[in-house]
Amino acid sequence: MEAVSTVRCRRVLLLLFCFFAVVSRSAPPKGKAKPLYDEKDDVISLRDDDFDFTVLATTNAWLIEFYNSWCGHCVRYAPLYKRLATNVKVWRPFMKVAAVDCSQEYNRELCQFYDIKVFPTLKFFPAFASKRTNGTNCLGSDNIMHLRKFMVEYISNSSLSNIEGRRSDLLQPVENFDEIWQPSKHGYRPTVVIFEQEQSTLGRQVILDMFGQTALVVRRMLARSASRYGVSKIPSMYLVNIEDGSLKFLADGDNVTNYVAILKNLLSSTMSDQGSPPQEPSESPGSLKSPGGISNSVLEIIVGEETGPGKPAEINQKSEILKRLKEVDLLGENYLKVHEQDLESSLHYSLRQEVAMSKTISGEKLLALKNYIDILAKFLPVQKPISLFLNKVNNWLQSERGPITGDEWMEAINRLQTSTAIFPEADTWTGCSGSDSKYRGYPCSLWTTFHTLTIAAYDRISEKFDEEDFDGIRVKEVLLAVRGYVKYFFGCRECSENFLKRSVHIEELVHSPRSGVLFLWKAHNRANHFLSGDLTEDPLHPKVQFPASVQCPACHRPNVAGGSESVFDEKEVLLFLQRMYTRRSLVPDSPRLSPDASEKNFDGADASFQQVHKRDDGHEFQGFDQSEKLISRNSEIVRTRLKAFSLSGMGPIDIGMCVIFYVFCLGIVIIVYLRFVKLRSIRLCGNICRLPV
Repeated sequence: MEAVSTVRCRRVLLLLFCFFAVVSRSAPPKGKAKPLYDEKDDVISLRDDDFDFTVLATTNAWLIEFYNSWCGHCVRYAPLYKRLATNVKVWRPFMKVAAVDCSQEYNRELCQFYDIKVFPTLKFFPAFASKRTNGTNCLGSDNIMHLRKFMVEYISNSSLSNIEGRRSDLLQPVENFDEIWQPSKHGYRPTVVIFEQEQSTLGRQVILDMFGQTALVVRRMLARSASRYGVSKIPSMYLVNIEDGSLKFLADGDNVTNYVAILKNLLSSTMSDQGSPPQEPSESPGSLKSPGGISNSVLEIIVGEETGPGKPAEINQKSEILKRLKEVDLLGENYLKVHEQDLESSLHYSLRQEVAMSKTISGEKLLALKNYIDILAKFLPVQKPISLFLNKVNNWLQSERGPITGDEWMEAINRLQTSTAIFPEADTWTGCSGSDSKYRGYPCSLWTTFHTLTIAAYDRISEKFDEEDFDGIRVKEVLLAVRGYVKYFFGCRECSENFLKRSVHIEELVHSPRSGVLFLWKAHNRANHFLSGDLTEDPLHPKVQFPASVQCPACHRPNVAGGSESVFDEKEVLLFLQRMYTRRSLVPDSPRLSPDASEKNFDGADASFQQVHKRDDGHEFQGFDQSEKLISRNSEIVRTRLKAFSLSGMGPIDIGMCVIFYVFCLGIVIIVYLRFVKLRSIRLCGNICRLPV
């Protein structure tokens, strides 16, 4: 009986362990962006730990998208890429379609190795690729037919050997019908020939679309050979009579969809004649069209109805936004407060992921990084250990004269951490958390960081100078550093290009601290206007002109030029931005990195923890005493962070979940204990009953 009870206790403990393991794996960190592709899609998801094994030295070529799950362009591109993968799934013996999420830290080294600078980036990889293969960049396109042509041309030019079951020589043109029927293993099956020009991809696309079926032979012949068979229409498709070599016209023109549909009907009738059930036609390539920005298909997802004739997209879009605004608390903390956790998460992702992904940082790119780190050290209102860390990084970086690599950058990030200078590890979002992990997140927190930096510079100036008499050099310095970071490190290609177009005239337009703060505010509102109603817009956080009238009534005044829409009062807007993004309004919701949790947030101006150094170019930057002893990151930092952890960084929901989890575990322990006591009492009773009287 004792052995049985022991086994049962072990089983209960094993079940508890499995339960906790599943819970821990099924609860991703709050705000962590999920990949855009999963196992339900025909896009093969790749990771750093399986990339070499899956892609390199394989017998097929690859088209791989390197993307970022928070990038708006990537989010809009994902539906098209999924449809492309489904459309060319039958091509897999020749080429497979895959993707790598560079926003995940476990893929950082992989994306750095292939020097991914912008998202999305498409690369071709040949069959039998070696480790040294860097891939070939594919010109991005929002048209599936264009991508199919790029794929066909790459397959044709790749060194694909004739492996049984694939026969890449089928894509090559034939000179006469004998070449088609010569291989005895083909037999004499119904044969179709497509006549086309040498540079055309029509025939190769049709052959690949029909690949895998064995009832029909499809080959291509160039125009120079067409005359001997009396063919004058180019391109065109004919059915060849096996007995006498005569031709039966099937189609002409360059519509791949039409050719494939005719062949599938022919194949279906052929198989029916042979007693086989007809095959279901798959989705044809011509039926797939690109969203092309905010198309009807996108609006159908957002608004929930088609936007055909009589239903202008703009009207539906505007009414939907107004409807959602009534359901959104624009006066809530997520809209009118800046969260410390968002600033730290933005800092973590930008320095550990975006900057570290660079293969080499040199020239103007290195200067842009120096300027950005400099303004972070000067103006970003973060906890004291983080501010000390930023100053140490700034001190080291300003002394670097030559190029640095992404690996050297990461080595410095790790090396410069000590017990008093700590870099945040988490990238979770609170105020910038979206209704789904694919919304908001890092882009939202980066905008928040930019606004906070401009207000910090503005406040610093306002405390010491008459704002109207000052030339705004510090706010302009922030804007120029932000522009440099976006140009060289921000991964979303479309977002970066749009921002750079609007920031090209910073030097001329920013002539005071006030104009600098408002310049960034206007740029952000233009971005909101551009993305309003877009597929990337969070349905519970609509992109409206900020601040809305309910958030700041004084910021809006009647339009003297007429019209129902109000206009912004920029003086009131400036006061609103100053109240919202100032250090004094910051919500301290991140875990405390100092044992003294009541200590005020620290910004880069505190002279007791910094000393001012001069750069070679004469500009000031905030440094840190180089003689401070470094402490081992693998030992001291871990102990310090464990010691510094406290409930002050946890919200009410987190604490509530901890209490519920504690009560649940306590209940399980009590049940196990009672079960054990019951089994033990039964065993004792049995022993007593067996005692001699």
